Amino acid sequence: MALAAQLAKRGGLRPTATRVRHADGSVSVERGEHLTEREQEDFEETGPAPGGVFMVEGAPDPQVAAVCPSSFLEGGMLFVGSQDAASPENLDALKSVGVSRILNVAAGVPNRLEGVSCGEEGLFQCSAIELLDTDDFPLIPSDPEWLAAERKDTPGIVDETQNVKLSFCFRFIDKARAENRRVLCHCNAGVSRSVTVVLSYVMVRNGVTLAAAMAELKEERSKVKPNEGFMKQLQRLDEALREHSKT
Repeated sequence: MALAAQLAKRGGLRPTATRVRHADGSVSVERGEHLTEREQEDFEETGPAPGGVFMVEGAPDPQVAAVCPSSFLEGGMLFVGSQDAASPENLDALKSVGVSRILNVAAGVPNRLEGVSCGEEGLFQCSAIELLDTDDFPLIPSDPEWLAAERKDTPGIVDETQNVKLSFCFRFIDKARAENRRVLCHCNAGVSRSVTVVLSYVMVRNGVTLAAAMAELKEERSKVKPNEGFMKQLQRLDEALREHSKT
């Protein structure tokens, strides 16, 4: 018997499986050898499901987490979650917190609630813009002029030719806020992209520091974790806002 086979038989080799998270937020698993049936189930490969909806690892995650409600005069109006939070199966949870606007920043995930009744608020209104969950994706602009424009009393005035994706997200939330409507921002897993968008929003619009915003959000949703590149961009934004407040 080969040495590797003998060691595997004796339990000398641990089962191997590597989760690979792709830029679009989907997760696949590259399996090694010597996995038991139960271990294969635990590391079940994930990918596009029928209808183009990506299935993320683990159990469904329908949580609709409030984003820094203490920083809004109108209370909790901004929420964050995974694609499961924005599904027809999660209507009761969305209605219970009054969400009627959906901002989808995932990749390859359709707006499943467009035109669906959200109760007394009428129909869900959804908007989508694809963001990639990679360290080098330029989500938060470093241009001081962008920040200056966003910090104005009338932040809707911005050079649309710049095609800044974060500004698109801000506009959607601003409009909902002006209409006294509540917004859920979601990506695939509700961990990195959507979290970076909502943290940026409360930092720029509400003047909350990164540390305070992250701490308050983690109390609601402990799994939030922007990727390394997004964290660096958030830190840079935090520093820029501090400098801006001095002028």
